[in-house]
Amino acid sequence: SSGGNSERMRNILQGIDGYTAPNLSDIDVVFIMIGHNCDSAEEGLVDGVSVVSAISDIPTDNTSYADFPGTFHGNVGSCVEYIWAQNSDIQIYLLTPIQGATVRYLKTTPKARDALIEIGRFYSIPVIDVYASCGICRKNIGTYTFDDVHPNEAGIVKIVDCVEGFLRNN
Repeated sequence: SSGGNSERMRNILQGIDGYTAPNLSDIDVVFIMIGHNCDSAEEGLVDGVSVVSAISDIPTDNTSYADFPGTFHGNVGSCVEYIWAQNSDIQIYLLTPIQGATVRYLKTTPKARDALIEIGRFYSIPVIDVYASCGICRKNIGTYTFDDVHPNEAGIVKIVDCVEGFLRNN
């Protein structure tokens, strides 16, 4: 869901606020790529100058995914647990966002990247670090995006090549 934050991702996936949850019973693989638009104070990647979302937002007990807090960590963790509750055999991959060149994304995207790597470790699921390995960086971002954020056709090819390389080598 382009342009959405982690809360909207959670709502769409879990059928909250008028969305219809997808049927995951016959799905083998899910890729979650999130991070650019996750800069509201509620999500906690940016609250002034401090990061308030933390891995501790994901309960380690049997708390239902529906009761996770609405922070970046809580929303992504809730999505992972929701997916597994629907189909425990699904392989989940987290994808970090590409780098961004706007003032907003220079502040938040590296924090989202770090959070996704941390969440991947927490759940022992693979993280494809597109941010650091797809070849799109602030120096060449105009070549691979429409607006220094959203990938154009050439940028999509770079991302797909990165993901394919990861899958072939892991």
